[in-house]
Amino acid sequence: MNTQEFKTIYEELIFDWELECASDEITPLPEVKLKRFINFQKEIHQLEQHAPPSDASEEDKSIIWELKKESSKNVDYIVNDLLAIRQEKIIQMSKKLEIIEEKVLTLSEQQFYRSLLSAFKGYKKTKQYRNAIAESCPEDPPIDSNNEVCEAETFAADAPIEYCDIRVLKDAPSLVGPDFIIYGPFHQEEIVRLPKSSARIMEKEKIIEILEE
Repeated sequence: MNTQEFKTIYEELIFDWELECASDEITPLPEVKLKRFINFQKEIHQLEQHAPPSDASEEDKSIIWELKKESSKNVDYIVNDLLAIRQEKIIQMSKKLEIIEEKVLTLSEQQFYRSLLSAFKGYKKTKQYRNAIAESCPEDPPIDSNNEVCEAETFAADAPIEYCDIRVLKDAPSLVGPDFIIYGPFHQEEIVRLPKSSARIMEKEKIIEILEE
């Protein structure tokens, strides 16, 4: 890679980074461009290892080493920050169940987005189920003959989250539990420990069977 190519890619990287910082939307980043940025980053690190000219003074050599080191750190920061900003946008948009055109994402971002979107959809379904149970119970739920109160009590905001072991009956995407932990994706015959509220939803959909209560 010659000097002009280094300059061109660096300017392109800076432009994309500044654009991503300034935009509320996630900007297009084709896979081929990301690979070009990553290769550029590697080339910069390789150049950092090259010795300064042998005829340079010790002071000049020290300056050259320091400039190379700072250049590598600068490129690392820009590449990592660009990807971190994009990741945060994907997370926030997934939380809102917003649709992102996958053509603007890299391949790894597409997989990350699909997994997150599926997980947050699962959490929303769990939340709707909890609300439905709460609305179906009286304000002071009666105690039955087994001294069990309405199931909505188990979803009280200050109640501890209970867990159980489950066996997966068929493959299923990830979900976000009431503890805000992402569980899954799930694969047939796996044994997994889940929050009981999430397990009950999946059991109703015949995705899993609960091994213990």
